[in-house]
Amino acid sequence: MSNVITGLFIIAILLSGVMMLSQAGIVSLRQTVDAWDGLQTRQSAILLTRLSVADTTHTPPQADITLQNTGQVHMATFSAWDVFVQYYTTSGTYYIKRLTYTTAASPGDNEWTVKGIYTNESASTTEVFQPNIFDPDEYLVVRMKLSPAARTSQVNYATIAVSNGVTVSTTFRN
Repeated sequence: MSNVITGLFIIAILLSGVMMLSQAGIVSLRQTVDAWDGLQTRQSAILLTRLSVADTTHTPPQADITLQNTGQVHMATFSAWDVFVQYYTTSGTYYIKRLTYTTAASPGDNEWTVKGIYTNESASTTEVFQPNIFDPDEYLVVRMKLSPAARTSQVNYATIAVSNGVTVSTTFRN
């Protein structure tokens, strides 16, 4: 009789152990599936994000870059964007800088801001639908203020990376 009780006890322990391992396996599989879904969502957003440079103007110490959203993704978190510049000053010093984002209408030294979002390339018609969101087929003007100022006779380089990692690069000069 004691062997039967011991056997049932061992079977109960084995069954509970198998159930716990099965549950852990299911939780692990669910986490893997969720991570894969997140990766696919991010990859889709990257594939659907397209930017092009519509215009650049440079009046030291400021430079404006007009971007067009030629993709299918709406962008709004401008503080998560990165703006990098490479340029020479009038004295010939070479700089590579990451500019800081500001919400101010006029950026300070080595800062950038969104001057505006427009429905046309000439930046004369301000967006009305979803304000402060860079929608597909809209134009966004990035205003940068460089200190020290970039040389006007030199080709200068800017790279803008949006929050999902898509980048666009351009040159600017006076």
